[in-house]
Amino acid sequence: MFLNLYKSLIRPNMEYASCIWNPMLLKDKIVIENVQRRATKRLNGLTNLSYEQRLRSLGLPSLEYRRKRSDLIQMFKIINNIDKVDKDKLFTMSPITFTRGHSKKILKPVSRLESSSSEQPGKANGVAVSDDQIINSRGQKLFCKYWNKEKQSEDSQNQDYRGLVFVAHGLAEHCLFYKEVADLLINKGFYVFSHDHAGHGQSEGPRSHIDTFDHYVQDVFQHIDQVKEKFPEKTPVFIVGHSMGGAISVLSAMSRPQYFTGVVLIGPAIQASPGAISPIKIMAGKVLARIFPQMCIEKLKTKDLSRDPDAVKEYEDDKLVFHDGIKAKWGLELLRSFDVMKAGFAKVDWPFLVLHGDHDKMCAVEGSQTLYDEAQSKDKQIKIYKGFYHQIHKEPRDDRDTVLKDIVEWLDQRA
Repeated sequence: MFLNLYKSLIRPNMEYASCIWNPMLLKDKIVIENVQRRATKRLNGLTNLSYEQRLRSLGLPSLEYRRKRSDLIQMFKIINNIDKVDKDKLFTMSPITFTRGHSKKILKPVSRLESSSSEQPGKANGVAVSDDQIINSRGQKLFCKYWNKEKQSEDSQNQDYRGLVFVAHGLAEHCLFYKEVADLLINKGFYVFSHDHAGHGQSEGPRSHIDTFDHYVQDVFQHIDQVKEKFPEKTPVFIVGHSMGGAISVLSAMSRPQYFTGVVLIGPAIQASPGAISPIKIMAGKVLARIFPQMCIEKLKTKDLSRDPDAVKEYEDDKLVFHDGIKAKWGLELLRSFDVMKAGFAKVDWPFLVLHGDHDKMCAVEGSQTLYDEAQSKDKQIKIYKGFYHQIHKEPRDDRDTVLKDIVEWLDQRA
């Protein structure tokens, strides 16, 4: 019976994991291998055999064969642009015409396909490798954006700024969506900067995947601390976060309560929508997150982003956006972050402004209200916009201007 179960259920899923999902990280492959290792050991007559012997007895490819096949499949997908991976970060490519129909060859690998990005070449962790990149503590290069450089000459780079503003973007998107917010704040005398979170936009890492939200928080503080070194010690520091970026902002402020002069939350993801997640879904999500952490389990409905069709189309057409949906492991880590934030709401004493649309179908407006109600902050404010969707800063022009004005005025009064 177990043999039939193995052939009908376990083995097909193993093939899916190896050929379709095709994990990039060695630790993910080890998890999958261990599933098959345990499963084959339970088959009658194979208990005392080694893993390789059990595979041969079942007529299955060996472990080494499957690993090489997996890497070759991934290599093919990368070279043919089937996977959204920058092949130039993995290989040094060269045009060639005398092979079997292939237009390029690999001169040398830059990093192993099955290794994590912690072994990538570059300077020491935490040191900027260029003006638009930093390397985080896990060895991933993060794309950074400093909007003031676009609007000012070299002679005005060292002017006095009223405050530093870090922008934390949401899931699947990237920091370049926040140029309008940045420009308005720059006009008020702020220094505005951001980065694409790991696995997003032009930063390295598996797309829209994270092992823990603590990694996002670590990257935020690393980046801000590096920028702060260039400014007077008492320069105010603010953080503005949207959606997932709102969760990152709250977690960051909770971990270092005296760090930020103020926190602005735009449609933050800080509480699950009431009734949206059943215990069965949570249990299933935990299983998938363990076995297939990068499996996409739910698509984002872009029509729920904004009432402005142009804003929705801009998002849908953007090639830096990850359009495949929410991944199992990321979803589980978001739920864990909800628990952390909920437990800390009553201890919040830092200044914040929370903004939310009451028609937001992606992030529960109840979470923003709960934060406001339970926080002990003396300087706290909440604004709920009637009829607004998730990206309230991307709504039709007049409504968008209202939200942006509220953000800029709140920061302006506290700088």
